[in-house]
Parts: sequence; C-alpha cells; structure tokens
Amino acid sequence: NASFRSLVGLGLPVLELLDRTNRLLLDSTIPSHYATLVCGRAWSTGEMELCNAGHLPALVVRGGRVDRIASGGLPVGMLAGQSYEVERVHLDPGDILFLCTDGVTEARSGDQTEYGVERVVSIISEYHAHKPRDLADTFLSDLDAFRSRAHQHDAVTILVLRRTGPSRPAARVDHPTFP
Repeated sequence: NASFRSLVGLGLPVLELLDRTNRLLLDSTIPSHYATLVCGRAWSTGEMELCNAGHLPALVVRGGRVDRIASGGLPVGMLAGQSYEVERVHLDPGDILFLCTDGVTEARSGDQTEYGVERVVSIISEYHAHKPRDLADTFLSDLDAFRSRAHQHDAVTILVLRRTGPSRPAARVDHPTFP
C-alpha cells in the first residue's frame, strides 16, 4: 500500500505507523477495502518489534523449533480506532524470521486440498539450516509441486530473514579500582 510506504520514511514507532496507515486507508477507500500486513523494526542486537494487522502469523525458527507470532489486530482500513499490539522478539544468530502471504497457505492442489500453515511450518522447520535463498527456493519448489497444475488464484509472497550478527552483548560490569 502506497500510504504505508510513504509513512515508513518518517521513522515513526511501529504502533503509530500502523495507526496512521489505518486512518489513511479508512479516509481514502471504500469500506470493503482493507489490507493485512506485518510490520516491524529490528536492531543490530537481534531485538525486534513486530506488529501484525490481520495477517498470517510471523514465524520465528530457532534451531528446528518454530514459534508463531500471532495476529495482534484487525486488518488496516477496517475499523477506526483499532488498537494493535507490538510483540517484542529476540533473534539469536542463526534464527530465522519467515513471513508469507495467504496466497501460500490457501494454495490448492489438484484435489482442492489447501497447502496450509502446518505444511509451511513443516518445510521451514526441516530446511531451517539452509541459507535463506536456498530455504526460499526449496520452499517455493515444494509449493509448486503441491499445486501441480492447479490454477493459482492469489499472489505468493515470502520473506526469509536470518540473523547473522553477533549474539547479545555481555552485560557491562564496572569493576571497582583498588588503590
């Protein structure tokens, strides 16, 4: 959404960014138009703030374990005064943040079975040690094989981010000096 992208450069806190986006969408579109999104801010320490507006849960992969960061509110553009929640997450080196659109989870095979969130979790859990690009390629290959020749009705978008920086800095301890 262009309104969201135009606000990102202002450096607003995550909640204010979502609040302004919600108001802009409500003021500029018809009531049946809304948008789901996940937005966040990350620091070099591995700390992240994530806010989810009606989107699929963000997935954090630690080793082979996958944690779901659930939805924190309605999609933007649905309701004036909607409140959102910020989830604080820490990524250690090697941890992955995985996001996908509902075009992934709602993709159907030839027999109309949905791909689903559980299959997403299974694939990223199994291939979490791969480089992000290789994980994305493996994931998209599995999705293509699943869909086979079934027509895709929605866009497919994924994001794979791996933290590569140093672990949390050790707490600073001031040692007294002795004469």
